[in-house]
Amino acid sequence: MSITFRVKFMVKKEGIEAFKNASISNKLASDQEKGCLLFEVFQETDDPKSFLMIESYLDKGAQKSHFESARFNAWKAATKDLIEGSELKQLVQLSM
Repeated sequence: MSITFRVKFMVKKEGIEAFKNASISNKLASDQEKGCLLFEVFQETDDPKSFLMIESYLDKGAQKSHFESARFNAWKAATKDLIEGSELKQLVQLSM
C-alpha cells in the first residue's frame, strides 16, 4: 500500500523565491527516486506565502529512503529559515 502525504508550508515573504526554487529542484530530483510515485509542489494563488506538497511513495522503505537522502537534507537545510510554519497530514487514496 502506498504512503501519501500532504504538507502545507507557510513561508516568510522574503523567502518565497528561494523556497520555490529549492522546492522545484527537490521535486525534480524526487521524481527520479525509485519508489517515489508522486511529488508535486503548489503555490496558492491568493496567498503566495502558502505552499502545498503532495508526496506519494510505494512503501515505508521508499519514504524512509527519500527522507534520508542527501538531496532532501540539503532542501531542509536551505529552507529551514524560510518557513514560518508547516502542517503534515497523511492521506489515504479512496479509488485506484
